[in-house]
Amino acid sequence: IEVTRAISQAFPDCGLLVDGNDGFTPATMIAYLQGIEGIPLYWIEEPFVETDAAWREVHAWTKANGRANTLLADGEQYNDFPVLEKLETDGVLNVRLLDITGYGFTRWRELMPRLVKTRTLSSPHAWGSGLKSVYAAQLLGGLGNGSSVEGVTCSHEHVDFGENVIREGKLRLSAKPGFGLALRNP
Repeated sequence: IEVTRAISQAFPDCGLLVDGNDGFTPATMIAYLQGIEGIPLYWIEEPFVETDAAWREVHAWTKANGRANTLLADGEQYNDFPVLEKLETDGVLNVRLLDITGYGFTRWRELMPRLVKTRTLSSPHAWGSGLKSVYAAQLLGGLGNGSSVEGVTCSHEHVDFGENVIREGKLRLSAKPGFGLALRNP
């Protein structure tokens, strides 16, 4: 709560995304939200291992307590597809987070029409590699229906990111073939 308040105060014009990494329960997530009352959140990501009951409890609380515009995002780690799909169909879950490389481009392309139909946004998980941020951004640039791209700021000893750079808080993508990425000579 103190960290969220400090970040909000230091960066009042930035949307905050909160990632619980499955460390909360519905009760502790609600207590956290009560503790940061007045601070808008763009989204809440994987606060707990996804279950229908847990997400419905937090969703109902957000709607009843002035956080109707806070997106609820999950699917990064455990991927209980039937639970996620039911929550998306019912309008409880707003953003799907499957890993861009683990799930893959082809499967994302197959999933996207269903997400569009349920009005669920997408934000392919990209943590762990700057390459994944470029892949996710390119995928969403082509398919649309994206909420945000996880900006992993790192370099890679064997890859030149070329024109793919973060500038003024935005990922600028290359229009060159191969996503503008090039292998470096050893």
